[in-house]
Amino acid sequence: MADLEKEGLLQGIVTQNIDNLHQAGGSKKVLEIHGNHHFLHCIACGAVSEPDSSLLTEESVPRCGLCEEVLKPDVVLFGENVRNLSAINDLLHRCDLIMVIGTSAQVYPAASLPQQVKLAGGMIYEFNVDETVLTRGQGGSALTSDYFFQGSASAMLQLLKEHLKTV
Repeated sequence: MADLEKEGLLQGIVTQNIDNLHQAGGSKKVLEIHGNHHFLHCIACGAVSEPDSSLLTEESVPRCGLCEEVLKPDVVLFGENVRNLSAINDLLHRCDLIMVIGTSAQVYPAASLPQQVKLAGGMIYEFNVDETVLTRGQGGSALTSDYFFQGSASAMLQLLKEHLKTV
């Protein structure tokens, strides 16, 4: 994914993952719907910070350095709003192709992203080990992937990357 981004073929990544793996792989334009467990989030002022190793030895609840309120992992918990929807919508308005990778395509609001691109005239490339509701309009969905690449994400994306070098 990072290679496609460096080559200007990928304008951004929208992910439900909270593991920071896209960034670790070199991707720069990552929009995280559910946050990132590598950071802490103040429940009062919203400040985001990297955890200090001293937090592992303290017996009290971690507190914000700005307002002294409680810190929690910077991930969306039940009842909280998902993140980055404005930036994601901006990205989707410029999108003519969305790659749906390694998902059941049933968790909202992320599951609605392919539909937004498709309704605007874009295409859906789906990369999954198994078929989903997107693959052939399963489960009563009229929305279908334009192309379905069946296999592991890493293997299928590598094949796509190699093919793009030839065109």
